[in-house]
Amino acid sequence: MGARPSTPLRLRTKKVLLFLDVACRTTSILLFSQISALESESSILRDELMDRELATDSSPLYSSHSDVLDKLSRSDKEKVKQLKKLHRDVAKLFDSYLSHQLNLSLVTNAIAELCEDTHDVASI
Repeated sequence: MGARPSTPLRLRTKKVLLFLDVACRTTSILLFSQISALESESSILRDELMDRELATDSSPLYSSHSDVLDKLSRSDKEKVKQLKKLHRDVAKLFDSYLSHQLNLSLVTNAIAELCEDTHDVASI
């Protein structure tokens, strides 16, 4: 049978294994922190890239949206102008209608008075 290693050799072996275990754990911690930092940086860069892509992709959308709003604004202004014009036209037509109704009423009253006068004359 093989001889057992001496106590100093066993202690050295234990120390070496302990040292390797500590070195392995330290390396794992350092690698984990570096991986976390790289993942964080990658996430930030990915977000920046997406923002840039959205900015370049959406520029035509923003400009077309702005153009649509401008067209709607102009269209609304034109509609307001047309509405004001229609309101004036309706007011003129209403005034004209009232004037005609008044004239018609005056003419009707005049005819009625003439008819009464002729009826009174006929009875004399």
